[in-house]
Amino acid sequence: MPFTIARIEREKTIAGLARNLFDLSNATPAQRRRAERELLRLNPKLRSRDNFASGGTVIVPVVPGLRATPRATARDTPLGPLLARAIADTRLGLEEAGAGLEAAKKRAEEARDKLGNDRLRERIRKDLPNSEPVLDDASEGIGKRFEKDQSRLETLSEALEQTLKQLARLEKMSGSG
Repeated sequence: MPFTIARIEREKTIAGLARNLFDLSNATPAQRRRAERELLRLNPKLRSRDNFASGGTVIVPVVPGLRATPRATARDTPLGPLLARAIADTRLGLEEAGAGLEAAKKRAEEARDKLGNDRLRERIRKDLPNSEPVLDDASEGIGKRFEKDQSRLETLSEALEQTLKQLARLEKMSGSG
């Protein structure tokens, strides 16, 4: 299936990009919002204004009831930009997985520290006699949960690393990298 792509020109917002890639002259507000939403779905990097670089490539979605402008139509999409996009998205996923791991680790450590707080433990002992085993189980549970989450994120990171290698091979094979 051939992709329809377009290049970002002077647009700085998703609304501006939608106006230039679709004929919105008779569009309802709901259709305009859908065009913007679909552009973001296929081009998540456009959630940040920093990614509206002139010359950047975007995938143009099919939006029922709207016609793409001539600027958005392409019969043959070069493979290079599509592979570059896949590589960039995979790298971003790898970075996000790492950031997620760090955030999860920090939250687990904070929760463990709170449960280990001497004042809190003393108050719990005072107000809830015989509760020490429950509190210990909660602290232990946080550690176990973190280990499982860390393992999942490491597995995801490994899969993304492999994907990057394969995409780089495809890019090299296509002569665009």
